[in-house]
Amino acid sequence: VLKENNNVESKKSAHRDIERQRRQEMSLLYSSLRSLLPLQYVKGKRAVSDHMHQAVIYIKHMQMKNEEMRIKIEKLNKLTNNVSETRSILEDRVIIEAAANSSPTYCVKINVCNGGGINEILITSSSSIDNGSFSLSKVFVKLLQRGFNENDFTSNIDLTKLEEELVNLMKRV
Repeated sequence: VLKENNNVESKKSAHRDIERQRRQEMSLLYSSLRSLLPLQYVKGKRAVSDHMHQAVIYIKHMQMKNEEMRIKIEKLNKLTNNVSETRSILEDRVIIEAAANSSPTYCVKINVCNGGGINEILITSSSSIDNGSFSLSKVFVKLLQRGFNENDFTSNIDLTKLEEELVNLMKRV
């Protein structure tokens, strides 16, 4: 009987030790949870059940904020992905003035394609009298200043021949 009694006591003692350790671990976990919650969620709450409830509220709040941020990020990504489209819609305009003040002003309208490269360059003159002082190289300098890459307007076209044709075309207009 004594052995049986000792065996029961040792089982009870082991059970108590296990339960004590479990409670200590849970206490550590609760305090860790409490430390992660902002003060406004813990303030005035003393019971562990209140802390658990506030943790659920905080998690739901953070999930809503996370979803809002995800939507904002998607909108920003769409905006940055559509920069080239926006540039073509808004028509990047570059004003090229001839060296002399008496020379006419030329308006250069650049339509940008979806890949970011230049799709079209449209050159118009504000004056009906053209003395042929327009320089296509000025357009390229302005484009470089605006952040275009040399690769954006690389082609197989002879630029000096193109410049001559443009000047002749503008003289006819």
